[in-house]
Amino acid sequence: MKKFIYIAISILFIWNIFLTFEFFNTPQHSTIEQNIIETTITGYTTDITKTVADCETKVVTVENYQDEVLDSMGSGIVYEYSQNEAYIVTNYHVIKDSQRLNAIFANGTSVELSVVGYDENYDVALLKAKTDFNVEPFVHGDSELARKGEYVIAIGSPLAQDFAGSVTFGVISGKDLVLSIDSDNDGILDTDMVLLQTDAAMNIGNSGGALVNLNGELIGMNSLGLTGSNVQGMNFAIPINELSYIVDQLQEYGVVSRGYLGVSGEDVANLESYEKSYLNLNLEVDEGYLIHMIEEGSPAASVGLQPNDIIIKVNGQDIAGFKELRTLLYSLNPQDTIQVTYLRNNAEETVSVVLG
Repeated sequence: MKKFIYIAISILFIWNIFLTFEFFNTPQHSTIEQNIIETTITGYTTDITKTVADCETKVVTVENYQDEVLDSMGSGIVYEYSQNEAYIVTNYHVIKDSQRLNAIFANGTSVELSVVGYDENYDVALLKAKTDFNVEPFVHGDSELARKGEYVIAIGSPLAQDFAGSVTFGVISGKDLVLSIDSDNDGILDTDMVLLQTDAAMNIGNSGGALVNLNGELIGMNSLGLTGSNVQGMNFAIPINELSYIVDQLQEYGVVSRGYLGVSGEDVANLESYEKSYLNLNLEVDEGYLIHMIEEGSPAASVGLQPNDIIIKVNGQDIAGFKELRTLLYSLNPQDTIQVTYLRNNAEETVSVVLG
């Protein structure tokens, strides 16, 4: 019996020597793994810094002078450039009440700006600068392709010119968000803005700056943020697809004309079953725009549309929700007549409306 025990111990001893020899003569796996991690981190960082390097020269500082005194500053986006003319987009509130406007480009050159036009409702202004140096504009992306959780970079001039070209990094927190605002300060929410939400940090002066994806494509213009002791990282940008529509009209007409109906509400698709039951709505109805409020004196009020009516068609075109309704209205002009089909108590009715 002892003989077998000695043999077993001898075999285990030899096997241990063999394993030790193999371990010290095999390349260290930890080193290989560490190299892989380092390569990944280096590549990731390079992608971001390259995007920033490609984009930071396409953002300018916009200076607002009143009585020849610098009153305020913001950011601007080089939207287009040709034949020594740069079209720059910023927020309307950045240039409001200005007597003179300057753009400070990334090369430090200050150039006086002229106003092509502005859309006060959507807080967009289009400016133009004549330059004796080349300027590279942004590549326009497609904000419809943006996804929640996608990395984005915000570039602008917060607080002062000393911080021009500041970069912050975050994600898209939400898209197709609708924010109703009182654009003319008359106490009525008269403009529904469709916005991208991001947690990329922004401060005063970032307004009018660029929101770009990691491909360096412009997907939005930074416009506003929520502040307060209970708010953290809730900032908003006008999507490039919205911005492009506005800029096209400003370039051609100097103003933006939109059809105005005067209703606000929510998509039927967002309603829970119990909400539909409360409204006495057929549970099978899953498309349309449910009216919550009618603005006093609006075109909608003049033809008798009421809260809890559901708009399902305009000019025979199906309305799945707010996005379709808004797109159609914005493609029309004031004084255009449209046919609005709606559900009231599950009965379908149609009415002619002259847009405001």
